[in-house]
Amino acid sequence: RKRPRIRRQLTGPEKAAVRRKRQQLAKKAVSRRVALWRSQLQDGEQQIVYVTLGGVVLPRGGRAFKMATADQKYLKANGIVSFRPTNSSIEAPEELRPYAARRGQDPLELAYWCIPESVEACYR
Repeated sequence: RKRPRIRRQLTGPEKAAVRRKRQQLAKKAVSRRVALWRSQLQDGEQQIVYVTLGGVVLPRGGRAFKMATADQKYLKANGIVSFRPTNSSIEAPEELRPYAARRGQDPLELAYWCIPESVEACYR
């Protein structure tokens, strides 16, 4: 049987170290939620998945690596960088391949706002 862990208060220098670490991670974080590798909790276990540019979630494997390579090449060709917060966001998603075909004229539909099909399916 495990004993409960006693949590102690952080000291000033420890708080500062935590704050610096959080700031360093924020400097490296990209400003988008698609075309990225993510860690996901599934059935109580951590699983690495890739979220494609179209919003499809793929488990780690050959297909995911192929899609990641294709997405990164496409983003790089359009001037969107990875691994840095500046210039990593997709400013005009309606101009990109997966969203341009879906974009409708009705602002009451999620497709108008360039929401991926997989996310829209979750809302149904």
